[in-house]
Amino acid sequence: MPDRSDYPKAGVSGDLYPAAGPTDLETVLDSLEDGLILLDHRGCCRYLNKAASQFFSRPRAALLGQSFWDLAPEAATGLVRDAFELSLRDGVTVEVESTIPPAPGSYNLRASPLDGKLWVRMRDISQRKAEDLGVRSLARIFSDAADSILILDLDGRVLRMNEEAERMFRRESEEIVGRSITTLIPEEFHKETKEMLARCLRGENVRNFETTRWRADGEIVSMLTTMSLITDDAGGPVAITAIAKDISEIKRAERTLRVQRATLAQQARQTTVSELAAGLAHELNQPLAAIGHYCDAALSLARPENSELMEIVREAAEQAERAANIIRNLRSQIGKRPEQKSHRNLNALIKTTARFLRAEARARRIRIQLSLDKDLPDVLINEVEIQQVLTNVILNSMEAIEDAQSDRRRVKITTRHVGDAAEVKIQDTGPGIDPEVLGTTFAPFQTDKPHGLGLGLWICQSILLAHRSRLWAEAGPDGGAILRFDLPLTDSDPHVE
Repeated sequence: MPDRSDYPKAGVSGDLYPAAGPTDLETVLDSLEDGLILLDHRGCCRYLNKAASQFFSRPRAALLGQSFWDLAPEAATGLVRDAFELSLRDGVTVEVESTIPPAPGSYNLRASPLDGKLWVRMRDISQRKAEDLGVRSLARIFSDAADSILILDLDGRVLRMNEEAERMFRRESEEIVGRSITTLIPEEFHKETKEMLARCLRGENVRNFETTRWRADGEIVSMLTTMSLITDDAGGPVAITAIAKDISEIKRAERTLRVQRATLAQQARQTTVSELAAGLAHELNQPLAAIGHYCDAALSLARPENSELMEIVREAAEQAERAANIIRNLRSQIGKRPEQKSHRNLNALIKTTARFLRAEARARRIRIQLSLDKDLPDVLINEVEIQQVLTNVILNSMEAIEDAQSDRRRVKITTRHVGDAAEVKIQDTGPGIDPEVLGTTFAPFQTDKPHGLGLGLWICQSILLAHRSRLWAEAGPDGGAILRFDLPLTDSDPHVE
């Protein structure tokens, strides 16, 4: 126990009860959460309160007389020692923040000189620093967030907005802070916004609500908005956060995809009708020709006196010829005109087609995997027609996987550069192709689907033949089917752009 003269006097380092006796004062010092150490001019401990002895995890008696620098060797050099020496030398109180290994955390150390000795107060500031770090981290997140963030008061007035909000709305914070959020919202959406604020005040979270906002230049922006209530420690409402993501580009891309889907669907319908007409003409021309031949034979064998029968046969022959002419005329009327070809990025076309079919694949729990040659040259194609081929073949693969109830549910699309062509391979994990029907896979009206016409792959084959290519089918090495085709890099076709 130090002499009473060693205790802090009134007006020195906090007025620590100067009128109390030594025992009473020691009780007071031991009740403090801060650690207190009295060091002599050599840095040896002359007194430690209870918190200080707990800091070193040793009994107080074992610490008295020990050098502070031996107890905390990592503090013996650097900021802490410099602060202590400065305090003793110049007779001033010095504060420093530091770690004192082996103890965890951060501490504020206050050194106050007293009659050639040094009173050291040690205060654990780990929680405060963690809170400060949390506040700084939140401030940094608020500032650097990729989404627009606005802090609103409970009446919907803007308290703060981050840099992304300024960029999104093309307004400075000074223009908006203090004004109602409706300043940023078209009038027809004011009621909707008030309802969202009311829901927040009731404690509901408004998540991913699609709406629109104004920019300073009058442009309307599509946004996905989330609102939530900020509460204090007692659970009382304090403010509202509004986080908005600009989805204008996504909406534009969706519109583009819808237009492309509609174009592709129209092309598919036209191609199907055209090829159906060609198929029907091919299939019906032969029996109609046979009917004509039979009618001619009947006329040659008929007796002249049987004129009524001969007239009926002649009318039958005329109707057969009329039917053949109708079919030929139908085919010529709806037949496809030669389409322009141009050089296109095949990988990009495959990626676009995969995006078209993403929802379909997700519904069937099938993964579309792309393995595309990054150095693939452009190909010379009619883009819409080749996209139709890709769509048809990939959908066939997905249907095969679903019919097989396979656990391995994947369609893999691979491209590679082969000579003067680009090869496309589409491999599925379905049941594969029966070898007995492999030779008729691409024939018209051949299908194993209960509601299919058997025209899909035949149309694909017709399109590829017009591109100086063809479709091949083979069994996969691990089951499933592989369909492949190649597309030329150049062409002598006069319809090339």
